[in-house]
Amino acid sequence: LERGHYVLALTHWVSSSSGHKASESTSQKALVELENGQLWEYQKQSGASGSLEPVQGGMMEALLEPCPWIVGLEQPSQLPQDEEGGVEDHPSPEQIVIGMSWSKRLYCGDVLLADSITSFYVSDRFLCYATTATTTTATAAVTPMAKGAASGASQLKFIALSQLFALDPFMGASEENTEVIAAEYEPRNVERGSRIVSVL
Repeated sequence: LERGHYVLALTHWVSSSSGHKASESTSQKALVELENGQLWEYQKQSGASGSLEPVQGGMMEALLEPCPWIVGLEQPSQLPQDEEGGVEDHPSPEQIVIGMSWSKRLYCGDVLLADSITSFYVSDRFLCYATTATTTTATAAVTPMAKGAASGASQLKFIALSQLFALDPFMGASEENTEVIAAEYEPRNVERGSRIVSVL
């Protein structure tokens, strides 16, 4: 680590099948975020020793802004096949990071999902987040369901984790990625300022 940087957030990698339940993680790795948004991975080794390496590539580049609330998700290694049976050029990432910034923006890697939320929670199948009345989402341009938040209603929204893993890490906040996120589930109106405490 460069001198002068400090740790903003630290979390275990968790399986996409267990969501926020970091206590269920059996991983010997931890995700470390510095105050400048850079991501590092701590790998436990024999005894009390361990290694700390910068995380690079795909959806694991530095977050667009520091996010003190993060969840690191990993899925089993997969090599999706194309129509001819060959391996796709850009297989789904095995790891993604979801984070909420001090300014209440919600990110998946370097893709902005929503710009004004109160909280988020990752269940075994969904990313759930509560928006404020002024939220505009990455899906507003391509799906009518996302427009309710811009009209003054606070909402509880859901995005399937499979959709987040399907984001193309080389496309960033592109139209292609926006269309992937757009297949979201119908939101529910909630009281203004509502926060997610838990998802059962």
